[in-house]
Amino acid sequence: MSETQEPEQWLITQHARLIRKSDLVVIWASGKKAGVYALGQIITRPAKNALNPNQGKYFLNKDDIDKFQQHFSSYVEYLNVFLKKPLLLEQCNQDKILMDMQVFANPQGTNFRLTAEQWNRILELQTKPLEAQSSS
Repeated sequence: MSETQEPEQWLITQHARLIRKSDLVVIWASGKKAGVYALGQIITRPAKNALNPNQGKYFLNKDDIDKFQQHFSSYVEYLNVFLKKPLLLEQCNQDKILMDMQVFANPQGTNFRLTAEQWNRILELQTKPLEAQSSS
């Protein structure tokens, strides 16, 4: 995810038939500081398209770029980006609603379904003041 907040093309390797234009999405980053870093909306229907050349610079591995011709992808418009105050993995694991998110079962995947309850909980936690979050 770039810091420009311009729409970006995201790879879809699972659930392509279920994803629709206007669907809302959570952007999860893996790694040492894994967590929810943004909320967005699908603005194009899934299709097999080459990677947008402007985004190629974000990929270190050419094989990852080639996946865009093999799998579906969509553009996501960012609605809320919280790079400085993400909803981190530890907090999700301690939350009764978020601890069962599909991303925990296979963190190497690319697309995971959320329940309405999980989506609403993420929204709730991202709009709470930071002090109140620690007591949840």
